[in-house]
Amino acid sequence: MTSKRKRIKRYRAWCDQTRDVAYDNARMLAVAIAGASSLPTTLTYDLGIVLLPSEVIWQRTTAAYWWRGEQRWTEQRISHAGYRSTVTEVQRESMNCSGTFAWLITNQRLAAREASGEVISIPWSAIQGVSVDLAADVVALDGADSYHGELRGPAIAPIAVAAIASCYGPHALLDHPALCVLRTSSEAAHSGSALPALLRDGCWTPGSAGAT
Repeated sequence: MTSKRKRIKRYRAWCDQTRDVAYDNARMLAVAIAGASSLPTTLTYDLGIVLLPSEVIWQRTTAAYWWRGEQRWTEQRISHAGYRSTVTEVQRESMNCSGTFAWLITNQRLAAREASGEVISIPWSAIQGVSVDLAADVVALDGADSYHGELRGPAIAPIAVAAIASCYGPHALLDHPALCVLRTSSEAAHSGSALPALLRDGCWTPGSAGAT
């Protein structure tokens, strides 16, 4: 029987490998959004998601989806003497996990399909706030009507790039501090080719990791 320590070690190794691949995919997506390269063909028939008019597939990745909801329940309290009873309705915000899905990343939205067949669609045009923490593997999106959703997992880097480019504009790929870890130039990440001039300017300079 595999020990807990070995299972944790294997899981961390898987996370590191998945994160490295996601970072490379995110870098390629950033270059493509900037117009310096073309996007590779991404097949999505297995997801069963129909594209919208003028929608362009950017990439696909895997992430857990959490969303903020409300829990409501009724509490009844009786006095010590037993003569009086009060009923109070309690309401509390809570984060709910819908599961881990394969996400379709496009120029218009994030989309995934639950096991029930229901399609989760998050349009970029509906997002009013973006928070990215690649060190914690979290991308948080806020929108109208108190919407708050979080994409979590080691493969979220392409979602981070798409969210920042869609909500702030492609120029934000050059200087948004949350993406500095992706701007680190390494032979492993860029073997055989150099970053296009557009992305070598500003914060996309070799060795600029951690710059803000």
